[in-house]
Amino acid sequence: MKTVIIEDECVAAQTLQELLQEIDPAIEVLAVLPTVEESVEWFSLNAPPDLAFFDIHLADGTSFSIFEQTDVACPVIFTTAYDEYALKAFEVKSIDYILKPMERKTLERALTKFRELTSKRQIDPDLIADLVASMKESKARSKSNFLIPHKDKLIPLSISKIAFIYSENRITSIHTFDGEKHNIDSSLDVLYKQLDPDKFFRASRQYIIARKAIKDMSLWFGNKLSVNLSRTALYFCRRIVISNFNMCLRDINVSENAMAVIPSLNPDHKLIDTVNSLVEVGFKQIVVVNDGSGEAYLKYFPDESDVITVVTHHENRGKGVALKTAFDYTLNNRPSVKAVVTVDGDAQHRSEDALRIVCNTLEKGVVSLGYRDFDKPQVPFRSKLGNKATSLAFWIVFGLKIRDTQTGLRAYPRSMLPQLCEVAGERFEYETNSLLDFKKAPGRKAVKFEQIPIETVYIEDNKSSHFRPFIDTLRIFKVLFMFATSSIFSFMVDITVFYLISLFALPKFINDDFAWNIFAAKLACSFSGKKIVVEF
Repeated sequence: MKTVIIEDECVAAQTLQELLQEIDPAIEVLAVLPTVEESVEWFSLNAPPDLAFFDIHLADGTSFSIFEQTDVACPVIFTTAYDEYALKAFEVKSIDYILKPMERKTLERALTKFRELTSKRQIDPDLIADLVASMKESKARSKSNFLIPHKDKLIPLSISKIAFIYSENRITSIHTFDGEKHNIDSSLDVLYKQLDPDKFFRASRQYIIARKAIKDMSLWFGNKLSVNLSRTALYFCRRIVISNFNMCLRDINVSENAMAVIPSLNPDHKLIDTVNSLVEVGFKQIVVVNDGSGEAYLKYFPDESDVITVVTHHENRGKGVALKTAFDYTLNNRPSVKAVVTVDGDAQHRSEDALRIVCNTLEKGVVSLGYRDFDKPQVPFRSKLGNKATSLAFWIVFGLKIRDTQTGLRAYPRSMLPQLCEVAGERFEYETNSLLDFKKAPGRKAVKFEQIPIETVYIEDNKSSHFRPFIDTLRIFKVLFMFATSSIFSFMVDITVFYLISLFALPKFINDDFAWNIFAAKLACSFSGKKIVVEF
């Protein structure tokens, strides 16, 4: 018997070959093909084998696309870790469907079935119909376990342990009552069909929640629903906020009054994922600024439409300039927009958080800053250290208590956009300068802002970020240093002038002791920044 193995995992392919040799040494493996492209080429150029073993998830797509691109003229046994494709498998030339990890007994049974079918020179259509019916009946029943990939193994996870399932940007994660998080290669639609509706409910496009994980529900701001979790489900979050998007769009009119701004330089597929997720939660006005990306990256920018506008810089000018370009575009072209939310295009800001942030600004007319929890283990050390250091500097030097000075998820009311267009800075230091602009200045009141917790997401150790740890950190601290130096210089001039006055002028009108008391009060006032009233 001649066979072909389509499998992208070397260990799995080697294991299958060894099992085949143990069962029948006469079985010859003609080729091991790890990709769709190589498989299509092989089947196009070679005579069909007697039998083929197909894994479903390959490095460049699913193996079902092989059947669409070439003729696979042999029976197929699918070997995979995912059971949701079983029905689709029998729509092609599958005679069996084996779940990993593969056991010798299961493989022997599949080979026996193959020999019985081929001995009749044709596959019995009644048998295939029975198999499909059996699979449908199986899928109609609720599952008791999911198989979770873990390193080179598959671990069964009991459905009873699941608190909720969350999905965003094509990444689906299962969160358990034990505080564990497992990624799974399935959509929420597929998973929900395999769960008991009496035990789970589909809360939104992004959440499936176990009914026993819910403590209570309450209305949250923005006409959204807060699902408060029981203590046993608090490892990842205290509550899940479900946006009733229809209510939110009706009462706040996000689609007309809110604009999402995404500055982007040399993006990957996550940019389009970010745009799509924003559209899904109700944003109908999105501006993407291409900040001088190379030719090879243009394919990752979304197509322009009634919802999406792409503004292009022909050379890289920096994130600060990109944001000011978007703000200027909004002022000149979108009169209905009352609030703008800035979002990073690397999928590290949840669209639900962006909606929550901009709704807060639309409701209250304040700047809304999303802040992350830097004590979580997934936060890279450089990000944790940089953010905590700058937050401390902001508090000591400027008196501003900013929890996340480098957050890119910010919402501004329209009235502040002209001011933001005038803020100095071209690159990452611009965001620092814009925070400093919150302080009270001559002829202008201090900017009101609120800080709102958002999910802390770092994908692949934040390697897609264009933040340069050394250079851009120096730029940020240069801003802080210049401001601090200016303050110290002003203090020295102030206290020197007052010292001279108190030394030569005041003694002529009041006694020396009282003059020195006034000087001491002025000195304390300069250090503390508070007014000290001396009554005569």
